[in-house]
Amino acid sequence: MGFDFLNDRSARPRGRVRVFRRGRPAWLLCGAAAAVVLVGGCGDGGEGAATSPPAATATGSPRTEQPGSPGGTGGTGATGNLTGDRAERQALVSASKVGYGQAVDDAVAEVDGGKLVDIELDRGRGSDPVWEAKVAAPDGTVHEVTLDAVSGDVLRSQEESGHSADDRKEVTDLITRAEVSPDEAGTIATGRKKGGRVIGAELDHHDGREDHDGQEGQGGGNPVWKVEVVTPGDWNLTTYDIDAVSGDVLSESVDRD
Repeated sequence: MGFDFLNDRSARPRGRVRVFRRGRPAWLLCGAAAAVVLVGGCGDGGEGAATSPPAATATGSPRTEQPGSPGGTGGTGATGNLTGDRAERQALVSASKVGYGQAVDDAVAEVDGGKLVDIELDRGRGSDPVWEAKVAAPDGTVHEVTLDAVSGDVLRSQEESGHSADDRKEVTDLITRAEVSPDEAGTIATGRKKGGRVIGAELDHHDGREDHDGQEGQGGGNPVWKVEVVTPGDWNLTTYDIDAVSGDVLSESVDRD
């Protein structure tokens, strides 16, 4: 996978608890300094609570937002019947009030001309939910933005350091080639998983599978959106790889842990 210079997501502020992206490749992370993570797009499938069905809002790009609500639906949604990551997902999603689409908009607004490249709902210090985002400026510099997922306040916004001209060129190339917005990628994902909540999205290189035109590899393939959707009720995590040029769903994988 590309962007090896930013490939270590372990560089996170102390006190943070990573809940969702276990073992998932990620390309945007601060290589030289411990940094907050995430970047997203303005996607549909807003994050927020647990059981109420998604309510469509029509502002700008298509988006689905869900308000926060505690608890799950059905027997498998009850916290007492869940273990491990699923219980964590339920607790975090239920506590959040700011949806995915709004989080993307607020993060991008922190950078003039910025484009979301990674975003994730996660736990901050004190276990409060936060949206951690990475936003790329037109010149390829990457900015870290952390939002309070309850109040919507911007907790942190700063430019990452230590990236070379080649690094910035790689980022610029990726955001230039992507024609599907984060909002659109979220809409596509939640269209496949009714009632799901988008809790993360990442713009990445092609992972080596063949493209539709038969090309293979990280350089020749289209960029992809990796969109993570939590399903209230069972609280499973489904990851969709979505072609960031055509909008085609390339793969779907479910984490039931």
